[in-house]
Amino acid sequence: MDPLLIDGYKITFRIYVCITSVDPLRIYVFPNGLTRICSEKFTSTLDSFKNSFIHLTNYDINKFNKQAFESNISKDIKQEGLRCDIEYLFDLLKQQGKDTDKLWDEIKDLIVKTFLAVEHKITKHVQYNIPLRTNAFEILGFDVLVDQKMKPWLLEVNHGPNLEPHTNIETIVKRDMIRDALQLIDVERLSIPILEHEVPEAWNNLQRSLKEGKVEKIEGIDFEQLTISDIWVIYETEMEFQRRGRWQRLFPNPDSSKYFPLLKVDETNR
Repeated sequence: MDPLLIDGYKITFRIYVCITSVDPLRIYVFPNGLTRICSEKFTSTLDSFKNSFIHLTNYDINKFNKQAFESNISKDIKQEGLRCDIEYLFDLLKQQGKDTDKLWDEIKDLIVKTFLAVEHKITKHVQYNIPLRTNAFEILGFDVLVDQKMKPWLLEVNHGPNLEPHTNIETIVKRDMIRDALQLIDVERLSIPILEHEVPEAWNNLQRSLKEGKVEKIEGIDFEQLTISDIWVIYETEMEFQRRGRWQRLFPNPDSSKYFPLLKVDETNR
C-alpha cells in the first residue's frame, strides 16, 4: 500500500471522537483535527525503514530531526511544527482534484464500524463499572492513514489522547474541540440522576418537539407506548444534539439501519 503524500512527505490524521453514551450508543466526530507530517521525504526502499523520520509522523519522534522540524519542510504547505489542520489539508487536496467529501464519509464509516466491533464488550463493562449511565463520556484519538487511492486505514485508537498543544495550530484545533465537547456533554449534569419531576417534563418536551418538527416521527414506533426510560433517552439525545456545536453525530443517524446487521444484540438484557 502506497500512502498519500503531500509534497513528497507521508502524512497521517489525528481525528477526535466523542462517545457520550454507550447504552444506547451515541458517537460524535469533530470535523477538524490534525494532519501530522513526517520530517523527511517518503521512500519505500528497504534501507529507509531504519529511518523513523521518513515513516513515522509522531511529534515526539520528529522533534529530534531539528533542522527539518524548526523550518518549513515545504513552502506550499502552511504548517507549524510538522502539523497543519485537517480542514486546511482537505482544501489543498480539493485543489488537486481529490474527492475529500467521499474520503470524510469513509472515515466516518470506519469510526462507526470500529466501535460496533467492540460495542458488546464495552457495553457490558460500562454496565458493570458505572452505576449512573449519564455520568461518563470519552474523547478518543483515531489515527488514520490514507493511501494513494484515497482509502482510509485505521492505524490505532488512542484512549485519553494527549490534548497538550505543541503549536499554535494545535492550540486552535484542540481549544475548539474541547470547548464544544464540554458543551456537548453538559458537564453540569454528568453526576445528577434523573429526578422524578423531569420525566413528565421530558415527555411534554418530546410531544412539543414532535409537533414542531424538531424530532422526526419514526415509522413503526408508537410514541404513546414508550416507557419512561425510552422517553428520557429520546429527550436526552435530542437535547444533546442541539448542544453539539461543531461536533457531527455519526451514530445514530438517518442511515443507522445499515449498521444493524453488525450489532450484537444481547437478548437477556431485553
